[in-house]
Formats: sequence, structure tokens, C-alpha cells
Amino acid sequence: LAVAAAAHLRGLDSWRALDLFACGLAAAHVVVSLGCLAAGCCYGRVAPAAAWPVWRFGEGTVAWHDLAASGAMPLAARLTPPLWAVQPVQAAALALVTAGLVIYARRPRGGRVLGAYLVAAAAVWLALAPWREGGWHGLGSVTGLAGAGIALTLGGHAHRLLAPGRDRTGSDPRRVPRRV
Repeated sequence: LAVAAAAHLRGLDSWRALDLFACGLAAAHVVVSLGCLAAGCCYGRVAPAAAWPVWRFGEGTVAWHDLAASGAMPLAARLTPPLWAVQPVQAAALALVTAGLVIYARRPRGGRVLGAYLVAAAAVWLALAPWREGGWHGLGSVTGLAGAGIALTLGGHAHRLLAPGRDRTGSDPRRVPRRV
């Protein structure tokens, strides 16, 4: 909402600003996923020995402390047992989503880019949930994320179709942005 309000105050199309914001938000989500990998948080479940892709975390990471505290590994272990590598898979999937959003946002989409990001981020989370430690916790927030994405996408379509004076790209040809 802050992005839309700031764009409106500057005389810019709020929907276009939200679409461009979605691309940056998706790229930031990739970086956050890599940060989770570095910290060892949001780690995967213990994987079978021959599984792939797996990751092992060292001493001092959140995963190491959690597993040592729960008794899933001895305190003397320098590495965790093999865990499903959900963070790098999530980062790779979100990088693909980001690339798709950047291509999709090249033309004004009336908020549908942000909606697509929210739906795609929820889909990535749901796809990885069975391999994540804690499994399906947070499902309510993810379904809310997907619901918000669907609502934004539909809102973008309604805005484009119902707003008077707008062309089919969602921009108002009568409105000239203010220069500051």
C-alpha cells in the first residue's frame, strides 16, 4: 500500500508501480532464501543417506542447534545429518519466477504482476512444504498469500476493464505524470 500511495502522490500510475515493485520483491525473496541457507534456518527434514539434493549445516547454524537440542544428532557432531536442500531449490525456483516477472512487467499490467508473484511464491512454498522441517506449518499464511495474489490479479483485470478513459494496457492516456 505504501508503494501505491507514494506513486499516486508523485502522479504516477499506482498499478504500474506495484507491478515494478513486484519484480524487486521477487528478487529480494531470492536473496532472503540464500540468507536462510547461510544461517541454516528454514532447513529441510532429515533426508535418507542416498537422497539428492541434500545439504549439511555446520556448528553454529540454526539447523545444527535445533537438531542437537532435539537429540536428532550428537552434540559432538561437526555437521548436521543430510537435510533436504529446500533453500537452494527455493532460491532457484524464485529466480526463475523473478525472470518471468521481469519479462511480464515490460508492459503495464495493472497490478497483475504483483498478483502473479504472490501466487507463484505461494506455489513454491507449497511445493517444498513436504520436505521442509515443520512440514505444513504456516499453511494459513501461504493460502492467504495466494488469495491476496489472486485478488490482486483479478483487481488488476477489473481496474483495466472498468476504469474510464484507460486504454487496454491500464494506463490513462489523459494523465501526464508530474515532474518533481
